[in-house]
Amino acid sequence: MKKKTVRRPAMQKRSRTYTGLVGGIGELLEAARRASARTVNALMTATYWEVGRRIVDFEQRGADRAKYG
Repeated sequence: MKKKTVRRPAMQKRSRTYTGLVGGIGELLEAARRASARTVNALMTATYWEVGRRIVDFEQRGADRAKYG
């Protein structure tokens, strides 16, 4: 007995293929957004830390501790 092959319309097959493609692109973009946010957060944290360090250095005029401390 020969196995029957079920033919699906080309549009239905293409629709599933495009759905997978679009879903994959969406996942790629979301991963890039998350990675970008982590990178920006790390850079901003380092920048604010350096700003604070410079302010402390300026206020203490190179001393190890502030006079009020």
